[in-house]
Amino acid sequence: MAKVKLTRNRLTGPVITRLGGKGYALTHDEFVEMPLWSAVSLLGDEGLMIEFTAKDEKAITNLNELSLRVLGDEFGVEHDAKKIKKVMFPKTRKPKKKAKPVEKPIVEEPPIEIESEEE
Repeated sequence: MAKVKLTRNRLTGPVITRLGGKGYALTHDEFVEMPLWSAVSLLGDEGLMIEFTAKDEKAITNLNELSLRVLGDEFGVEHDAKKIKKVMFPKTRKPKKKAKPVEKPIVEEPPIEIESEEE
């Protein structure tokens, strides 16, 4: 379920929108949850703030072609569910730990005595 709210406060009350036979009262104060396909239909409206949740990541694969096209255009990628998911929900990678260099023990060699020919 995507979360939607108004970006600016509206003095005359909430914005009532009807999508899929259900009414939603959008305000500036709190997010309203709605299905992914409904939130996709609201993309591009500068007066709305839309947040996608982890549940939406799974639901992207079930979207129709038109919704995938809208999401692809909005995020600047091809209209493919896998590519859209990569951009919308990037996986954070932990930096690899650098291995400490193994210090070789210093072996002190005894000094070599050179015998002189004079003896």
